[in-house]
Amino acid sequence: MNSTIRQNRIFKSLFVLTLLLFLSVSTNAQVTDVPPAGFDVIITNTGKIIHGKVTEVGLYVIRYKRTDIPDGPVYEILKKDVYAISYRNQLSEYLIPVDSTVFVKKGLEVKPIPKRGASILVLSKPTPITDTWYSNVRQGEIRLGFGFIRNYSKVKEVENYTRKLSFPAVHIAYLFPLRKSLDIGLVMGWASFEYKDKSFSEYDQLSTNRNITESLFSIAAIGKYSYEMDLFRPYLQAGIGYTNSSVRTEGEVTFTDDNRTILIQGGSRSGNFVIPIRFGTDIRLNNTFSAYTDIGLGLTLIQLGCVIKIGKE
Repeated sequence: MNSTIRQNRIFKSLFVLTLLLFLSVSTNAQVTDVPPAGFDVIITNTGKIIHGKVTEVGLYVIRYKRTDIPDGPVYEILKKDVYAISYRNQLSEYLIPVDSTVFVKKGLEVKPIPKRGASILVLSKPTPITDTWYSNVRQGEIRLGFGFIRNYSKVKEVENYTRKLSFPAVHIAYLFPLRKSLDIGLVMGWASFEYKDKSFSEYDQLSTNRNITESLFSIAAIGKYSYEMDLFRPYLQAGIGYTNSSVRTEGEVTFTDDNRTILIQGGSRSGNFVIPIRFGTDIRLNNTFSAYTDIGLGLTLIQLGCVIKIGKE
């Protein structure tokens, strides 16, 4: 009888163990339908693909281990040289914008595809892409400013004349990015200055009164190199341009001995090539509007104005 009880206990124990083993296998099989990949994918700005296990994404470098030697040394790559990381859990991280033509030249194209609220990187055949120096012409900025303190004149001996108060010079420019930190474009300026000259000749007994108006127009092709900061964006601007000067003179000459008066009128036009060089800074107000101030060569010494960003970055 003891033998029979012993056999029943053994059968019950085996049954319980078999049931627990079955439940354990069933539970593990239902955890996930798609097991995650065993490695991460690092895609550089040049289109190079690195398979490994990312251990750290730092401020300046990304550290990873190679898949073929998981117990080997830790490798580093500069963060600025990496376009994106596709992690083994199918989540992706995009680090910086990149010129897509790099991938096209390698016969690949990187596309973000939504999946379960995230995005992954896939490689596919590229579509034709044309990238030229003017491809960002619609992603530029309009700069409108006013100039103060005359810096250019074709009037001879202008420092000897009395200057009248006049409206500030007006400057307008359109610049678009050529590459990182470098913008190119056109700038135009208008200015009008008025002078007054009064003189008397003892020898001839002549009294001369003249009003001189000089109208200036300038146009220049420029490049602007900027240094990006949080609030301020210092820049150096230089180029080559042409400035046109139109001078109109009106006045009268009076013979004091017999009170005769002669009206005089005259005018001249001239121009020359110039190299405008200016130093200044943009002051960021928000993503669309900024203010700016600069100093240098041009129609006026000092400029103050605003900047309006257009297009999508």
